[in-house]
Amino acid sequence: PVGVRKSDRPVAKYNTKPKTNKDQSGKVLAVVIELINNNLFGLYQGTHMQVCEFHDISPHYVKRTGWVLENGTYLWR
Repeated sequence: PVGVRKSDRPVAKYNTKPKTNKDQSGKVLAVVIELINNNLFGLYQGTHMQVCEFHDISPHYVKRTGWVLENGTYLWR
């Protein structure tokens, strides 16, 4: 019979922490949006929609949204 070989089966790991990516971990300093023309706008507290409302920007001009972490890196979604 055809099946999965024992060497190809996933190995279960118990009581282990997942590896964290240091560049993508840390406290969030601000919520930011990037516009089509590559301008960045942000707020220290709030949502991405509140960033648009505060700066009077239409959400149609937003290219991507994300966060600024305390280590200075941007985490985009």
